Amino acid sequence: MSNKTAWFSLVAAAVVLIDQATKIAIVKSLAYKTDVVEVIPGFFQLVHVRNSGAAFGMLADHDHRMLVFAVFTLFAAGVIVSIFRDVPAHERFLPATLGLILGGAVGNGIDRVHKQSVTDFLRFYVDHPEVKRLLIDLVGTNQYPSFNVADVAICAGVAAFVVHYLVWYEEDEDEASERQSA
Repeated sequence: MSNKTAWFSLVAAAVVLIDQATKIAIVKSLAYKTDVVEVIPGFFQLVHVRNSGAAFGMLADHDHRMLVFAVFTLFAAGVIVSIFRDVPAHERFLPATLGLILGGAVGNGIDRVHKQSVTDFLRFYVDHPEVKRLLIDLVGTNQYPSFNVADVAICAGVAAFVVHYLVWYEEDEDEASERQSA
């Protein structure tokens, strides 16, 4: 197994395992929609909620949402694997970022197949009266939609992927053209 395959597989598997373990722990320890653990009062809670839609609850009421999510997940996995195949064998960073994205997609995909929804449990909110009122006036709520480890992995992986191509990819191309001209 090459370095890039090892990094990709290890990161993807770790994300799926951590995501599923944390979701199982939340389901076993917190009652659905009622129990709340204040981690940082006025800012961060552990909760047990389910999202039957996509990000921010999109498509939650769509009759064929699970089919749409399954097709999208399979398509995304295909794109990730396709990009992965083109990554140089010595590369570690890019396979890790792709592993984060794939692991997150698989983690949430497992929930959708198993429960027809995704278990979310990380909730950030603002309870300071003035800030809370301002947020409610501006965006209609004082809390960010609840999310999970898979969501964090997907966002971190996409952010790292973008940074790679905006910052480092250009440097790699410059180094390659310098070697060719020398």
